[in-house]
Amino acid sequence: MNFGSCEEKKPGTEADFEAFTFAGVVEGTVSINIDSRSITAEAKTETNLATIAPVFAVSKGAQVTVGGTLQKSGVTKNNFESSVEYVVISEDAQTTKTWTVSINKNGGGTGNCEILSFSVLGVQYQISGDQIMHMYTAVGPIGPGLGGGCDIPTSAVPVIIISDGATIEPSADTPQNFQIPITYRVTAEDGTTVKTYTVRTDCSPF
Repeated sequence: MNFGSCEEKKPGTEADFEAFTFAGVVEGTVSINIDSRSITAEAKTETNLATIAPVFAVSKGAQVTVGGTLQKSGVTKNNFESSVEYVVISEDAQTTKTWTVSINKNGGGTGNCEILSFSVLGVQYQISGDQIMHMYTAVGPIGPGLGGGCDIPTSAVPVIIISDGATIEPSADTPQNFQIPITYRVTAEDGTTVKTYTVRTDCSPF
């Protein structure tokens, strides 16, 4: 009779965070730096950081504590108004690593403040840097008594697509006279990054 050998399963020796998120409370990417053992994230100014239960994954079999209190992913809440030190203990209890977790308030949101698309009555304008332009073609010779010219809208609502979360002034649903230059101001979701665009509509000769 052949009895197979039973190899003893060795406990894990690592004490690292493999994943760390704030379960939708904090938007954007959470950065994990293994070398410095630091985890950082950014939050909007109005975010309440006093009671957040982060969701995390650690090395196989490892345990996590804060101030000696055992932590459970997605359950145990901590006050992140200042940095919190998480201690990860390997499964074999031979390795202990302290990780510093910080959430910085910076107004939140992205700094994207772009006009991505601009059209008037179905006519697509070209965007180049902070300039938005279109050249209409005259319907006839341009000049005194010739009756030519371009049919440039004098009261039309443009269709404007901007970066997610950004706002625009004047409002995109405001009718505009496109025979004169128009200035638009786009403010990013973070509330601080701003970009100004100038819309120009010209008429090319017949």
